[in-house]
Amino acid sequence: MARSTIACYIVKQVREQYFGGGMDYTEVQSNENNDMHLNADPVTPAQILCMAKGFSRIFWGVFLMVGLFLSQAGLEVFHGVRIPAYVVGAGLIGWGVWLLQSAGPVSRRWHTRTRMALGLVFLIIYFAPFVIWLQAMPRENFFLVNVLGMLLTGMMIFFLVNLLTADACLLFKERGGQVESQVFALGVVFLMIAPFLIGLLFALVASIRYNSLFAEEIWLTMNRMPIWLYVATTLPCSLTLVASWKAKSICYQRLWSSGAKTDPPTPERYGGQATDDERRTEWQG
Repeated sequence: MARSTIACYIVKQVREQYFGGGMDYTEVQSNENNDMHLNADPVTPAQILCMAKGFSRIFWGVFLMVGLFLSQAGLEVFHGVRIPAYVVGAGLIGWGVWLLQSAGPVSRRWHTRTRMALGLVFLIIYFAPFVIWLQAMPRENFFLVNVLGMLLTGMMIFFLVNLLTADACLLFKERGGQVESQVFALGVVFLMIAPFLIGLLFALVASIRYNSLFAEEIWLTMNRMPIWLYVATTLPCSLTLVASWKAKSICYQRLWSSGAKTDPPTPERYGGQATDDERRTEWQG
């Protein structure tokens, strides 16, 4: 049921993002009020700064989450109680998504995507103990299913991050960045989510056909996978990092060009003559 829901959501997002579903092309009457509204700045410098900080935290969060998960690092929260260290990166991603949500409605689907991303971040943190329990009991189906759910949740986070970066690029009329982010989102679907679900389907069919444990079929399927497929699944992670970093850079560029500082340095403030270094220091805060 959960897989079908996730698949339906992905299909809906891809349809709306790439085929124009949900776009409103209603003609707007030209009058003074509409012209003033359309010519107004869609976002304030405070919102742009919030978006820049959000994408920055998402970048470092994705980097830490993937790196700590692959290194199988752990944290001892209590005496004898350990959890995977990737939760640190997941928490940083959640912080970044919360900042994006605080920036306001950048697009019609902005709040929906940020809320879903926040929910997925909480879900991936919830799955963290099952990784430790699966290492102790690798043949336990319940633990394995929860770890598989954690992996699928991480993939959905990458998918939504790329859609959010596409929305940010659309806001600032960065057509190239928008197309790149949309392609990266498709990369997550075709290089991560689709092979993952196909592998699960084959393992489930094999366990039913041969009356074997689902966990055993999963491990056998993983052992049969070629090494290039594992390498291909890491590509969307790198592309997500690129997209979030580029979105952060675009936000900072627009912030500087928007004249966020309302009190620029003047020669009078320096006793008559301000040097270039003094002006630069003043503008940088």
